[in-house]
Amino acid sequence: MKVEGLQPPVFEDKEDFFKIILYRPPGVKEIAEAPQKVPRKSTQKKYPEKVPRKSTLKIGGSAQKVLKLIAADQNITTSEMAIKIGVSPDAVKKHLAKLKMKNLIIRVGPDKGGHWEIVK
Repeated sequence: MKVEGLQPPVFEDKEDFFKIILYRPPGVKEIAEAPQKVPRKSTQKKYPEKVPRKSTLKIGGSAQKVLKLIAADQNITTSEMAIKIGVSPDAVKKHLAKLKMKNLIIRVGPDKGGHWEIVK
């Protein structure tokens, strides 16, 4: 170190740790410049839109029975459908909601006095 013209390091002993001080040679910048940020590639894949893998028009057996009952009688109630299919009224409401969401059926008129229509 003396050959290079550097000061020797200073060792300080503390109770719980020790400290070493190293001196830089003259002419060296004290603060190193921060490296420039490199733009990173996005990890997100660029796909147009997500396409459902399964067909959205595929419906289950009970939902098909609901459609057949509506085709036979547009004024049928959810309670009547539940009895004929053999499921709970809540299950029928669930099937009706799915059929409405898939735009296979619509409800025309109020809950009491209205009727179901199958969209073609």
